[in-house]
Amino acid sequence: MDRHDILTKRSHTLAAIRNFFYERGYLEMETPVALRFPGQEPYLNPVPVVLTDDTGKTYNFHLRTSPEYAMKKLLGEGFTKIFNLGPCFRDRESFGGTHEPQFTMLEWYSTNMDYRRLMDEVDDLLKVAAEPWGRMFALPSQRFSMHGLFLKQAGIDLDTWQKIPTIEYESRFFDVFLNKIEPTLPPGPAIVYDYPVQLGALARRRVDNPNYVERFELYIDGLEMANAFGELLDVQEQRARFTEDQANRTARGEMPFPFDEEFLQALPRIPEPTSGIALGVDRLIMSLAQTRRIEDVITYPH
Repeated sequence: MDRHDILTKRSHTLAAIRNFFYERGYLEMETPVALRFPGQEPYLNPVPVVLTDDTGKTYNFHLRTSPEYAMKKLLGEGFTKIFNLGPCFRDRESFGGTHEPQFTMLEWYSTNMDYRRLMDEVDDLLKVAAEPWGRMFALPSQRFSMHGLFLKQAGIDLDTWQKIPTIEYESRFFDVFLNKIEPTLPPGPAIVYDYPVQLGALARRRVDNPNYVERFELYIDGLEMANAFGELLDVQEQRARFTEDQANRTARGEMPFPFDEEFLQALPRIPEPTSGIALGVDRLIMSLAQTRRIEDVITYPH
């Protein structure tokens, strides 16, 4: 498949994605790219930018790593089904392969939807996205609990890891996951769900087992495509997680970031349950074009 074919099909896929959401009653939202308050994820590095107004005064911003906080503020204003399709940026990423410093992200959120129903909606979207390519994914996606994968592939019961400090936990977890779990994921779409709370990020705890959160990731042919949450809407718990994340950044010699208080104050106004997901569009196109090089599916790589 040549470059012209790939970029043409990419355009058709973006149109199909938008139509998918319009037909389901979603509204497309445009949110800022330059942010005063970047995301709190301890292992992501937002790109700093300085803007200057007409008087010469300068302002410090970061390019968004995700539209997540802005989208949840909109949910707090009463919007119920929204999506965003546009560029995001991350510093200190490889140039080419499976990463690019600028990439296209699709995020969508729905109130009155739990994370299990969101898994089904992901499958529905994959079917539509594949049509311009004349392809069909093997659906429904295969689904695996994180606890079950660790037990089966590594002989580790994650319930026994609960007292490990968070920073050490993350290191041990990803050492096992990347080396023993991820390589064993089956071909085609696979969903890994219910992450330990130490990796909770912005996901709510499971009601029946608070040591795990309502988080899942989508893989296609072993490549991570998307990250989803049953959304955490408790302000105190989210603030505590942010505090721990920034302590983690500081411990690694990174600059901590201030909290977006408007985001935190929006959380109680969002109805339960609400779910949301971020999907890397370039990686999805890679899968459809059957390439492992992100530079093959974008117009002009960096």
